[in-house]
Amino acid sequence: MNQTLALLVRAFRSESRDIKSHLVRGGLVLVILLLFLVHVSEMQNSTAPGRTMFQWMTWANWALITFAGGAVFSVAISEETEQQTLGLLRMANIGPLSLLLGKWLPRLWVAFLLVSAQFPFTWLTITLGGVSWEQISASYMLLLAHLFFVGNLALFCSVWRQDNASAGAWTFSLLVLWRVGPLLLWGLAELLAEVHLFPQELARSLGELVGRHNRCTATGSMTLDLLRTSFSGGIWTDQVISSLGMGALLFGLSWVLFDRLTLRHLMGGVSSTVPLIQKLMQGGSRRSRRVWNWAIGWKDFRQVAGGKRSIILKLSLYALVTMGVIAFYIAESGSPYIHLPEILGGVLSWVILVIVLPLELGSTAAKLFRPELKDQTWSTLLTLPKSVPEIAYSKLGGALLGLIPTLCVLFLALTPFLVDIIEELARDPEVMLGFAYAFSVIILCLHAITYFSITVGWAATPIAMILGVVTTGATQIIPWIGFAFLAMAFSGSGEQALFYLWMMMFTAANLMGTGVVHWSIGKELSAKGAAS
Repeated sequence: MNQTLALLVRAFRSESRDIKSHLVRGGLVLVILLLFLVHVSEMQNSTAPGRTMFQWMTWANWALITFAGGAVFSVAISEETEQQTLGLLRMANIGPLSLLLGKWLPRLWVAFLLVSAQFPFTWLTITLGGVSWEQISASYMLLLAHLFFVGNLALFCSVWRQDNASAGAWTFSLLVLWRVGPLLLWGLAELLAEVHLFPQELARSLGELVGRHNRCTATGSMTLDLLRTSFSGGIWTDQVISSLGMGALLFGLSWVLFDRLTLRHLMGGVSSTVPLIQKLMQGGSRRSRRVWNWAIGWKDFRQVAGGKRSIILKLSLYALVTMGVIAFYIAESGSPYIHLPEILGGVLSWVILVIVLPLELGSTAAKLFRPELKDQTWSTLLTLPKSVPEIAYSKLGGALLGLIPTLCVLFLALTPFLVDIIEELARDPEVMLGFAYAFSVIILCLHAITYFSITVGWAATPIAMILGVVTTGATQIIPWIGFAFLAMAFSGSGEQALFYLWMMMFTAANLMGTGVVHWSIGKELSAKGAAS
């Protein structure tokens, strides 16, 4: 208990003196104010503006807890492993339970403060109308239960995996699997039942179970119950009970398996006493592989992109998603032919463009230079007869090879819409400007993530992704608010001309900012090499 209290006091003191935590809370309140300001005209035309604002805030909190919470909790133990201080903590007679509580509770408290900073705006939704006190209570109970589940899942992955990047990747992969896995399994059962390879009654029973599981997830509970006008439930929903139960189970697993899982980290490898865990963690014994003539690219293809195993895994997941979409289509329409290419292409392209590709690009940018900086081998790499840009671009090219499966599937998914896309680009200049602007934002965000991954020392991979997205988002929101005020002074063709001019200027500004960040990345890499 004394060790736990000491870790808690140290963490709370560090958090209270760290200006970044206070800036994050203030930034979250500022984002809510900006969202309110941007959508104030839409709320004026709504019969229940309080409910509209309540829905925005609930979804924003869910996204914050899922992504930021998963990133912060997933480095609780793995950061000690990366910094090689886990053994020192264990030598100081700090037990697994004390270490877990000391690293987990402060993060939980910080997350609670982030959510509590929005209490005044939540009360405002009741004044605006359309929201009841029961919905407010149920929403915060849902969010706290979801936070408890995400935090403990990330904590387990932090104990399980040795480095921050791997722990964060497994956290979000398991979250997606928990949400989508049962739906895909049900879709596969329906597909097999359609061709008489699976019992129809069993597939129907599986569908009922999947429906109950859907209500046990945060997104399912919000969509089906909480955010509806007819909500009349209490705070102890199926989602709250299941999230609290799963979170407690995961914390218990982290405690019970702590020594067995971290033993391989402390000994510099996998313990011979846990052969099953060795198979799960490393996938069998390592074999030497032939190095390409492009040695730097080969290294980053395996180290950053995951190598051939990652490509096979991605293709398998896309095949599973495809089978699930086909199965649902057959179950709904009864025919596997009518409009199937358009529906399948739309679902796959939406999943890739909105979820998969941003995560892959952000993860690649955050992990591009971390292995050399973490292992202090960047200066050794600079001794090669190559310039810093040559080394950096070689690493980037090798890492981008891991995107080949996603880009190929995206191209196939967009094939039914290529003619319409080309015609729309040729007919409407706003679409072309939108594509150019989106490209400039993506490039700027990826450069910002790469820069923060080099300059941030603590939990660099997840923190760099969060800082890169938040910084880029802030640089985009403020000018668009200025455009909204300028547009009030124009009407008709003048407003459209102002929009075109603003888009071109803003796209050029993003590209100029990207150039500045690109130059800063080169300076930081040269400084890191000289310092080590």
